[in-house]
Amino acid sequence: MTEFTSNSFNKLRGVHPLLVKCAQLALERSTIDFQISEGVRSLERQKALYEAKKSHTMASYHLEGKAIDVFAMIGGKVSWSFNDYAEINKAFQSAAEELGIKITWGGSWHTLVDGVHFQIEV
Repeated sequence: MTEFTSNSFNKLRGVHPLLVKCAQLALERSTIDFQISEGVRSLERQKALYEAKKSHTMASYHLEGKAIDVFAMIGGKVSWSFNDYAEINKAFQSAAEELGIKITWGGSWHTLVDGVHFQIEV
């Protein structure tokens, strides 16, 4: 599949247009199919994630529409294998280079490694 589902498109509402464009281009290039699990977050949701220790910050890029989370699809099933997200990252980095933007992958972080997370640096 090289298209986002309507559910993924809904989750991209309010996300920075260059990040949306990068994600679409990455999907076309990726050897691993993926969809969007989260885009813009409310302050209440961020607070809940922070309190549950699933986020280390209340200053998440999700609050500003500058971050998305994805989920990998292998054979029609969700995969949580870090290697699959590393492959998806290759497509994001290639797309970002073509678009002339900087994308940071949460899988490269040292404190909270977050392989599903991509954010735009603008």
